[in-house]
Amino acid sequence: MMILLAVQVFKLNAHATDAVATCRIFQTEGRWLLGRVVVAKEQRGTGLGTRLMRAVHAYLRMRGVDRLQCHAQLSAKPFYEKLGYETNGDPFDEGGIQHVLMVKSLR
Repeated sequence: MMILLAVQVFKLNAHATDAVATCRIFQTEGRWLLGRVVVAKEQRGTGLGTRLMRAVHAYLRMRGVDRLQCHAQLSAKPFYEKLGYETNGDPFDEGGIQHVLMVKSLR
């Protein structure tokens, strides 16, 4: 039996009633994966997503992680590229949406 442990990262609104940005990170088969990155529509374009990702990168670096992967939707690929992620392979279908594997060095 495989046990999957995930870390959920989120930023709450000013009233602490809703998350305005969230993601999860987890390790499987020796790889660290980023997933379910979401920023509330009204917060997009404010830099919140970038700040969230930088905090995740710093958290993982402190734990000795040197590489992070994600299955990025093609529409989000430019966001990840600005953060230093590189495409690894061809697009693939995941849940009816085109994705691409992206990898970031945390060194």
